[in-house]
Amino acid sequence: MLACAAALTACGGGSSSPPAGPPAPTPTPTATPIPSGTITEFSVPAALAVTNLDVATLGPDGNVWFSDFANPRVVKVTPAGVVTAYPLAGAHAPYGIAVGADGNLWVCDDGAGSYFIVNPTTGVASSFALGGMSSLKLNTKGPDNAMWFTAFASSGGQSYVVSFSGGTFNQYVIPDVGYGIAVGPDSRLWFTTPGTATIRAITTSGALSAYPITTNPSAEPFGIVAGSDGAMWFADANPASAGIGRITTSGTITEYATPTHGTEIVSLTLGPDHNIWFAEIEAARIGKITPTGTITEYPLATGSAPIAIAAGADGGIWFAEDGTNKIGRIQP
Repeated sequence: MLACAAALTACGGGSSSPPAGPPAPTPTPTATPIPSGTITEFSVPAALAVTNLDVATLGPDGNVWFSDFANPRVVKVTPAGVVTAYPLAGAHAPYGIAVGADGNLWVCDDGAGSYFIVNPTTGVASSFALGGMSSLKLNTKGPDNAMWFTAFASSGGQSYVVSFSGGTFNQYVIPDVGYGIAVGPDSRLWFTTPGTATIRAITTSGALSAYPITTNPSAEPFGIVAGSDGAMWFADANPASAGIGRITTSGTITEYATPTHGTEIVSLTLGPDHNIWFAEIEAARIGKITPTGTITEYPLATGSAPIAIAAGADGGIWFAEDGTNKIGRIQP
């Protein structure tokens, strides 16, 4: 018996330890949520000098794209804050920028009657003339998948809303120079005419409607965007009455003044939080307004002069600080 027990022990039998089990999983760290209103700034290389990024849009590549009014180019910003510029040869003053049904970026030339189509993957641009126009303002993809522009022809001093689809342009005369344009929940194209303090809408077949801001004839409506509440929201750029306006699809207008007076607002965007976010140029602030009209402002460094603003694919609100050569992001 003793010999047998000794043999079992030598062969690893008897009271040997059980095999080790699988290693315990490493706990996955929980990301710390970014508090609402937190601002992150990205310094841009001095050689790029982003001092006139006036309009922004979210590209199909998940990056935010800006048009550079002072330089013939567009500027791309990744969610990590990396900035790249792409030239637009022959452009005068790139302004409106929007994604078309073809997945490319369409850029208006405010200094000429032409537009540029930019491939967001390569940055390669092609230019096209819009006959008879001397200036293209802003643009958007319509519910009919056509590109719609607000435009002006210096010959005769006439203003238009123009649609382009399948190689065909349709031009619709409007009473005053149009500016911001966006698709409404009623499938009409809504646009602003700052010179007459009026919000207008046009169907895809060209039927026009006008809604004067009778409660504030000095208003200068510029940017416009569809809200989460079924209404359209617009920016009032007049420093004397600066604020954000709301118009229902039936034409009822309500305006909300910003807490900081004497500012200027031209751009706004719908955030993932269902609020409208806007840039206050003169006040160096980013603001948000809830669907019920409550406004909150977030201060930036003095002299930052934010203008262009757009919601990013990362859930942040991105804007250009024209006065400080920085790109900013604010957490909704």
